[in-house]
This record gives sequence, C-alpha cells and structure tokens, in this order.
Amino acid sequence: MALEFDPGLLDFALNEFFNLSLFKRKKAMNMMVKIFNGVIKNPSNEKLKKLKYTKLLEKWGAEVMNAALPLFQVAGFNQINDETGATLLAYTNADTTVLEIVHASLNERVIQENNEIEAKRAAISAQTKKKTSAAETSEARRKRLLKEKMKLGRKAFEAERKTNPIGSSKATKINFGRKDVGVEFDTGDAGG
Repeated sequence: MALEFDPGLLDFALNEFFNLSLFKRKKAMNMMVKIFNGVIKNPSNEKLKKLKYTKLLEKWGAEVMNAALPLFQVAGFNQINDETGATLLAYTNADTTVLEIVHASLNERVIQENNEIEAKRAAISAQTKKKTSAAETSEARRKRLLKEKMKLGRKAFEAERKTNPIGSSKATKINFGRKDVGVEFDTGDAGG
C-alpha cells in the first residue's frame, strides 16, 4: 500500500504536538523518536511495528495521545484491532521513506526547541551575572568609600592629637564617705 506524503499535514501535526507544553509531551516525544528510529533501523521486526494504543494512552494521557496520533498517522501507522480486539497502532508500509521524513522533521523540531531553550538559559545566565556583577560592584564601592572615610577619620584624629597631645587625667581624687555631715553617733552606754 503506497502512502502519499503531504508536507502540509506533517507541519500541522507537528505544530499541534508542539503546542503542548514541553512538560506534557517530553516523554511522548522521546518515545516517538525511539519508536520511529527502531522501525527505520529494523523494518523487518514486526514487534517494533505494532504498538498497543491503550498502553500509550495510559503512559501519555488523552491530551498528549490526541496530539501525537496525527504524527503517527502521517508517519504511516494505522489503527487496527488484533485478534483479541485490542487497538493497535501498526506500521504496515514496506517503504520507510515517509517515516524517515517524519522522524527527521520531529528530530529537527526537538533540536530547534533545545537550541531555543539553551539560548534562553544563556540569556538569563548573562542577565543574572550582570546583575550580580553590578551588586558586587556597588558593594565593593560602598566598602571602598567606608574605608576611605575611616582613613580620613583616622588622619583627622591623629592631626588633633598632634595639636592637643594627650595630657594627664583631670579627674579628681574620690574620697569615700562624707565628712561634711553634722551627725554624730553616741557610742557610749545607752542603758545608763
């Protein structure tokens, strides 16, 4: 069965899949790349060509599966029922050319997205370094100004000491107990 390739349909399927958040589709995206790669490298292995739809639905969830299903269909996977009645995604084409195109397109989008993420990380890192450097610069400037102020204060203090050297203490001698009180205590016998 020959499959016609529609680049517009592939672009639509990729856009729908990549409209999901990276968190939601990351596991499915990596698994799809592995599945497609496995079929391309070993097209005679029937086990790689049949995927249980319910297992994928369990792993990825309905939202991700609904976005991934058009990619599988563009790549050449069809929904069929096996002898037990379970729904399978089966690759039935003998020619893997369309699958290779879908695989390459998916890989290209993954690489492009990773490069964009790395560019954003680098921009954020550069911005953070700039802010940190500015903060360190202002902190270093504040410390330098404080040291200069302390140095000037020390010079002023030393200049003051040169003109007014340290002399003896002007404190008065402290005598304990008061001598100016006119109270006298009778120390004689009180019993008399």
